[in-house]
Amino acid sequence: MDTNKKIVDALRNQGYKATPQRIAIAQTVLRSKNHPSAETIHEEVLRIHPTVSLSTVYNTLHILRDMNL
Repeated sequence: MDTNKKIVDALRNQGYKATPQRIAIAQTVLRSKNHPSAETIHEEVLRIHPTVSLSTVYNTLHILRDMNL
């Protein structure tokens, strides 16, 4: 099973929408070999989703934390 499918399944199993922005944020976090800041994640995700807000990054990070991801 690929990473995208796992992320989508995990989000949906917890009752969250698996938006392209949330998937991109989760992928960025999972790819990171260090502990990136929300601002660093935001900068990277902006390349793919130019309209994503820093607030969306923070909210998604809270969701991922609550899901123990």
